Amino acid sequence: MKPGKFCRICSLFMVFYSGLFAGQAYHVSAGNGTESGDGSVSNPFLRIMQAADRAQPGDTVMVHEGVYRGRIAPPRGGEQGAPIVYMAFPGDTVILKGSDVWEPVWQEVPGKAFTYYASPDPALFTDDSQYDGANPFEVKLVGSRSSPATTLGQVFVDGERLTEVDEQARLVPGMWYYDSTGKNIY
Repeated sequence: MKPGKFCRICSLFMVFYSGLFAGQAYHVSAGNGTESGDGSVSNPFLRIMQAADRAQPGDTVMVHEGVYRGRIAPPRGGEQGAPIVYMAFPGDTVILKGSDVWEPVWQEVPGKAFTYYASPDPALFTDDSQYDGANPFEVKLVGSRSSPATTLGQVFVDGERLTEVDEQARLVPGMWYYDSTGKNIY
């Protein structure tokens, strides 16, 4: 490739890339971000929601290498011609997960073969940025006749998603139930 052609390609890339940063650029880092970060490169946020809460139309949120857990519900999406852009920092691998690995000591329900329960430790639920609470099992979803009300929580066993039921009596293998009174998952 001729040097002149290479420079034109680089220039086009730089124009495109700089266009992403028409507004403020916020940085998020699972590796070295903090709750008290200001979103700069040298003092990044720890959580994506910290940047989402600050981002305004035309801003860009650069998410650096790492695994990010928790709900992300941006309060704004931007405006026509000035979206809020969320992107992985170039060359970084970013993984978003709304799940945590939980390995409790399960207790068998007396008189109910193959039915177990455990109570999730409240310390698992640290995402207090949501108006409806940090524990997704406490957030009720509105149901219909064909889909009874359930929670925002989900349960996976060995990579398979289990189906939530709205009462303990309906439990069969492959299903789960959350008892909001006792705070147990069955």
